[in-house]
Amino acid sequence: MPVEPVKDYRALDAFRFLAAALVAVGHFNDGFRLGLEAYTPLALRFGLFVDFFFILSGFVIALNYDGRIGNRAQYGDFLWRRFARLWPLHLAVLAFFGALGLVGHLFSYPFNNPETMNLSGLPWNLLLLHAWGPVWHQSFNVASWSISAEMFVYALFPVLAWQARRWPLVANLVVVATIVLLLTLTRNASGLRPWYQATYDLGAFRAVPSFLLGVIIHRATVGGGYPLRITWAMAHGVFVAALFAMHFGAPAEGVIALFGLFVFAAAKAEDAQPDTWLAGPVCRDFGQASYALYMVHMPMMTCGMVIARRTTGLGGISGWLFATVILAVAVLLALWLYKGFEDPWRRRLNGVSPFRKSVAPKTGLQIA
Repeated sequence: MPVEPVKDYRALDAFRFLAAALVAVGHFNDGFRLGLEAYTPLALRFGLFVDFFFILSGFVIALNYDGRIGNRAQYGDFLWRRFARLWPLHLAVLAFFGALGLVGHLFSYPFNNPETMNLSGLPWNLLLLHAWGPVWHQSFNVASWSISAEMFVYALFPVLAWQARRWPLVANLVVVATIVLLLTLTRNASGLRPWYQATYDLGAFRAVPSFLLGVIIHRATVGGGYPLRITWAMAHGVFVAALFAMHFGAPAEGVIALFGLFVFAAAKAEDAQPDTWLAGPVCRDFGQASYALYMVHMPMMTCGMVIARRTTGLGGISGWLFATVILAVAVLLALWLYKGFEDPWRRRLNGVSPFRKSVAPKTGLQIA
């Protein structure tokens, strides 16, 4: 089946990397006691950028696969390709945490959260199902809950894409709002954290409204008949507005809505000005490294905290030094991991797919 040409929205790669870096900074702020919240409460809300990832993921997956999954073989091949994209690096980091747990056990090192290394969660982590409900505590690479959530929404993608194609924009947005309302009511009734803070505690469902919003934005951008001319200045203004909303304590739902508006505005801005520097090779390389940065920053932070506790201690100048050096090394490592590990293993696994190769992505964009 010939693959029809499709717009390749490269400029969003730069923001994908920025979002991954800010999530890492949020974790480092807590782990190394940097105290960034004394300057801006924004530092306590960097976790919302995970929802930005879900929106962008929905947009890119729809860009690549909307209308192209029509039977079980194509659905199986689609899920295999997504698994091949996420699992190799996830497995490598999981093995690292397993080794770390073994060393800690042999030397009787007291972990802050010993349940993280509980072997009962290992099978669910291996299968990327740990955020679906079987594990009710932080488990190994705690950041990987969102990767498990990604697999959940990938499994739902054909249904979500069908809905986005056949329903008008307003009706689709009402569906997103209804899902958010249902999540809020059910989690409140169960005594759980707000839906936008869910991670190991059924975090897979947190991804659904944001991912669906991304799918809807794809329809509005590519096939929705909205001939708006949006400049990059306007798109950047929306992103800055989201940051201000986070700083001034706006409801998380409003921040996530602004993230969605930004993805729409950025796609429209690239339609109008495709030669922006944001679509250049440097931003593309950093964007491709965003998944690796997201996955490796936690194990590197864990090791850095162990060293810091045994030497200079956490907080103060030493905390800033540890955090800065580790973040810089994590970025360099992530750049290498994509080209030297992730992409080669993705290609190998795609090459042994048990399903008919009929739904190769339309574009070169890879999203996690």
